[in-house]
Amino acid sequence: MSSKFGSRAAMYTRYTGAPRQVACTEIRAVAPTAPVVAGPATTAQMLLEAEVFSWVLETNRAYTEYPLGIEYVVPRPDGWTVHLESGTRADTLLTGLLPCYEPGRLEEVHGVHGLRVGRRTRHGVELYRLGERTSLWLTGPSERDFRRAEAELAARVVNLGWAPCWTSGGWTDTEKRWQEQQQPLLHELAARAAAWLPSGLLRRVGLFHEVAAPQIVTGYTGLLGKLCVLQLEHLPRGPMRMDQLLEALTDKENGLALHVSNHRLRNEDDQDCGEFRLRDHAGNAILELRYDRFDDQYLAGRGNLFDAIVRRIERVDRRPKSTADASGKQGEPTKREPLPPS
Repeated sequence: MSSKFGSRAAMYTRYTGAPRQVACTEIRAVAPTAPVVAGPATTAQMLLEAEVFSWVLETNRAYTEYPLGIEYVVPRPDGWTVHLESGTRADTLLTGLLPCYEPGRLEEVHGVHGLRVGRRTRHGVELYRLGERTSLWLTGPSERDFRRAEAELAARVVNLGWAPCWTSGGWTDTEKRWQEQQQPLLHELAARAAAWLPSGLLRRVGLFHEVAAPQIVTGYTGLLGKLCVLQLEHLPRGPMRMDQLLEALTDKENGLALHVSNHRLRNEDDQDCGEFRLRDHAGNAILELRYDRFDDQYLAGRGNLFDAIVRRIERVDRRPKSTADASGKQGEPTKREPLPPS
């Protein structure tokens, strides 16, 4: 294996969190000059990814071994795979993503507009938006876990007196009215201009456990999709690696088109509590990284979960400090891990 191939595979793992075997498979499948982290080929795919990332943040309110409950991603131009760490995370994420109709005064449609369940394999389930060539594969949990999560969600929706829109093969009348009357976020010009940021973050989500060292990541999007806020909570003692995260995010080859525009300490005497604000030069998108230390006795009492988070942080602290130093040293694997069809 050439040193360049090994370096590209290591960089792929650094940004996506993917295992070495998956990284080698993906890097081998593209030209040596292709970007390490592929971007979406179409605007429709980018807009779907941006919406999904907002729900990844919205539904992430519990501790997980990996930040955001995502072990790794496999980004491709025509879609991408999100490998979830557990059936529980599949349940919470599908609850946010799959659209359902709430009758009443507002007649609101919750979830990702027009999202439907597509192909299923023993490795995962595909989601797509009606009328568009878009694709999101969710993998990790078993096929049975995904079917159970979807069935339980449908039952909860019906028990509320709502209607599950995603079970319809086409657009429902309520979704059509919602689009005409409320104009979902994907139609907002500001959201469309900034969609590359949440899409790009989702395709580089591995940075939050391969480079950074938080115990949990939460956040939200605002300003019609223009603003993305991420809160990184760290252990009371141990590494923070915020400089390394900033370097990776702004790397000219593999990062995003962002620059640090402001750094503010919330307490002048506390270097471990502050925020970085990053912007693009066009002024279309803002990323705010808030960081702090937090001693959560509830988490410390969770035993196995707390130990897994600590081990993950200890592993990342032993990794290269610089993006330039992150190069592959292992041999190229011969066995290929099966992935959902592209």
